[in-house]
Amino acid sequence: MVLSMSRPWKHPSSGVYYYRKAVPEDLRATLGAWERKQSLRTKDPAEARRKHSEVAAKVEQEWSDLRRRLTAPQLFELDAATIKSMGAAYCAFLLEEDDDRRLAGFAVDGVLPEMPSPTFKDYEDTQADLEADARYGWARGEVDVFFLSEVDEVLAWPEFRGLNLAPSSPSRKLIARELQAAVIRAGKAKRERNAGEPVETPAYPSPRSAGPQAAQTILGLFADWWKEAERVGTKQSTHDNYRNTVTKFVAFLGHDDAVKVCPEDVIRFKDYRLTEVSPKTVKFLNEQAISVTGIFRHPKTTPIISTPDVLTFGGLHNYGMSRSPIVKGSCIEGAEGAASIVVN
Repeated sequence: MVLSMSRPWKHPSSGVYYYRKAVPEDLRATLGAWERKQSLRTKDPAEARRKHSEVAAKVEQEWSDLRRRLTAPQLFELDAATIKSMGAAYCAFLLEEDDDRRLAGFAVDGVLPEMPSPTFKDYEDTQADLEADARYGWARGEVDVFFLSEVDEVLAWPEFRGLNLAPSSPSRKLIARELQAAVIRAGKAKRERNAGEPVETPAYPSPRSAGPQAAQTILGLFADWWKEAERVGTKQSTHDNYRNTVTKFVAFLGHDDAVKVCPEDVIRFKDYRLTEVSPKTVKFLNEQAISVTGIFRHPKTTPIISTPDVLTFGGLHNYGMSRSPIVKGSCIEGAEGAASIVVN
């Protein structure tokens, strides 16, 4: 049985820390996996905790995006600009992987590496074979089944959240061919790097979605809030407490759509939390145990998002006394002291 890991898992042999979490039951068939496991590439406990939080937020966002995509209106075709954007994102991903490989270093003949890694020659040969295969297929108009399978992988990336492309869509072959071209472009850049030429990894393209609401998830906004909060010195313990509450709030709502949140949802959640027993005191939580300031605002940071119809986020941890809008331009605008949230 795969367990949900709330903290970094240390590999018993290598000592390297990993992020591990069971894939939610409703996504297992789509993802074809029971567990998400990812190396944090460090043996330092403090760095592992920091990286674990970052990966956890990213994974939750990916799963939220996937759920949204699976329930979004199905598209039969994608426009040419979106298809080109997918190729650009794939190329950036391949070169980002190449950056990581070079930073990790290569094995040296006759020297046992600390972590499994190829020699420079082995890596160079492997990349050359991949590029040659892609060029062979591209020249002949042949699209390998690998690239067709990668289409859904790329569609699940944050840059393309909300795009639910029909399995029979003719755009799938066009996307696969664009990914094939991306491998060729990335292969050329890698060869230049192998020759000692500094080639920059391109930035990922701007997110493209099926609609303006697609990016507004509670967990996604929390991840953005933490980027701001961490920069101003907010403690890791605050992140962990806030995130526990946010995760419980999403589970309580049964959805992760930030735009749908109304004051009544928060009041119901507060009432629900008051019926829980504190694991620390084995007593019912009471009003005094619930701190109050603002549900989607944090005193150390400015709102990440402040445009109409989206949540401004500062941490779903303290709420009740703030007189500022929670969701500008929506049903929550002007809500005052409606409820508060427990974190223990």
